Amino acid sequence: MIPRPDTAVLSTRNLRPSLSREGQSPRIPEGIARSVAAFRRDLPQLLGEHPGEWVAYHHNERVELGSSGRVLYRHCLERGISQDDFVVRRIVPDVARVIEDRPLAVREPRGDDR
Repeated sequence: MIPRPDTAVLSTRNLRPSLSREGQSPRIPEGIARSVAAFRRDLPQLLGEHPGEWVAYHHNERVELGSSGRVLYRHCLERGISQDDFVVRRIVPDVARVIEDRPLAVREPRGDDR
């Protein structure tokens, strides 16, 4: 399957957390966790100013904005940033947070829902 350009997986390495010990929960590298936290912190502002663009974060620092995630990923590697220390994300609403923040609407099933 060929990924679409706006959803391309730029690297599978940092998407597969390593297991810290057998039977324990996966361990996400600290650099990635810090980078994701910074991205989520800045997401509301980014959505207002740069919706649909791509952004790279290294720990708490925004590295670069651009129109291509692949280019940003390459730029981070060229700067000598380890794959375990940065993330590249598209600036779109965080669906998981939107769902968490909204109360669930429960409706009664209709006859054709069964």
